[in-house]
Amino acid sequence: MSIRRGIGFHAFLIVLRYGSRLTQEELAGIDAIKKIFDENVFNKHGIIIMTGGDTFDQDENPTFQEWCRHQSEPFKNLVDDCAGRIFLFDNITKKMAKRTAMRDSLLECVNSLSSNGERYTNDLFKTAAKEREDAIAASKTPVDSDELLLDTSVFLDEFEKCKELEVNTEDAMRDEQLEAWRKLLSRCKALERLFQEKGVKSELQKQIPAFQETLLNFIVAKKFENRDKKECYVAMIEASTQLRTAYYEGKASALQIIGKAALFLVVAGSIAALLAYGLPPVAPLVGGAITTLITKR
Repeated sequence: MSIRRGIGFHAFLIVLRYGSRLTQEELAGIDAIKKIFDENVFNKHGIIIMTGGDTFDQDENPTFQEWCRHQSEPFKNLVDDCAGRIFLFDNITKKMAKRTAMRDSLLECVNSLSSNGERYTNDLFKTAAKEREDAIAASKTPVDSDELLLDTSVFLDEFEKCKELEVNTEDAMRDEQLEAWRKLLSRCKALERLFQEKGVKSELQKQIPAFQETLLNFIVAKKFENRDKKECYVAMIEASTQLRTAYYEGKASALQIIGKAALFLVVAGSIAALLAYGLPPVAPLVGGAITTLITKR
């Protein structure tokens, strides 16, 4: 199973931390997601995953389902919205049998949704595009548009590929490495121009030229085998971390403006990343909650 663009999704995972109460921001975020997608999106596609299952006390609670039934109304309402589809994940266990059982139980639930043949499609999501853009336009806070965030995401993916080529190939492939970095520099300049054309002056926009400078310095140092090549590489990695952080903060800001959402959408990667230890490796979570769209191949 994987997350794919262009064909919609079958399951909408809501990942929460066991033992933490739903905040007002998170509740507002849940309402915002319903408005953006559909009032019944959780009922048809929602699955709740609670991480931190290692702290669940079975002496005080016979079963996790029993614990759910004794929670306050906002949480119980969310469980009802998801038609009772909720799982407790022990995301630090080293026992492969336990991890496999948790994974299989979740996949079985996703399969039960996908067997209905009903997807939430991109066409349905696009109908809400105007609401998102209007909310962003009405805000006085500089916010990066969907287009800018998507292009930045693609650029960051390309950077990771270049970094992997640099680390995992021999010096004999130096010309190929240099060519990959030069292409990345061209993409970085194009991304900077796009931000200028859109007139957005956000933290993400500020980080792009800063990263571009370190990238150029590294390319020059690598081309001429300068002594400071290693230092230039380290500086570029540090700048990329700042750029990535600004990207995630930009996504969070856009969602917070749309109904002060406390949820964070992840529409890239794979379900394996989510299931490995309970959460995908992304930036700090917004309001403690994270959502992931999943579709079956």
